[in-house]
Amino acid sequence: MEGTLGDLVYDISLRPFGSIERASGSVVGAAPESVVGKRCYEALYGRSAPCVGCPVRGANGAMRVGVTRTMPGQEGVTLVAARNVDAGTARVSAFAITGEMLDRIVHVRLDELCERAGLTPRQREVLDLLVLGRSIHDIATALSVSTSTVKFHQANALRKLGAESRVDLVRVLV
Repeated sequence: MEGTLGDLVYDISLRPFGSIERASGSVVGAAPESVVGKRCYEALYGRSAPCVGCPVRGANGAMRVGVTRTMPGQEGVTLVAARNVDAGTARVSAFAITGEMLDRIVHVRLDELCERAGLTPRQREVLDLLVLGRSIHDIATALSVSTSTVKFHQANALRKLGAESRVDLVRVLV
């Protein structure tokens, strides 16, 4: 299928798995009805097999959420929530999330964590640049301070957030 996945709600058959029975919402470049009868993973995500971590598998009536890559060549990810509506059908809600949206989500989460941890404005500046992947030297240059000052603020910010390293910061953010 040509086009990109927008915000879409669709029902899929559990036997055979993945066949779209009904669709409404947005498939950019195509009508939602054009995916009916096709396998969700092929028509919507450009795959030859079900998505790894598909939230439909094992939904058992409870809402399950997953995140998957968009179709090849598209930016961002797709947030997918699924719930079984009966023994043979699951309802799936898929929401396209752009890179810009992901950046905003990370920054809102970071704001929340920094406020709770009581980071100083300078610690927050250092942390913002760390999250962008900047080196200690680059941060020192950007903030017009020494590298040892950056390391001092980095260590304090990570300690307050409960992270052991830059890499561990990802765990804290999630």
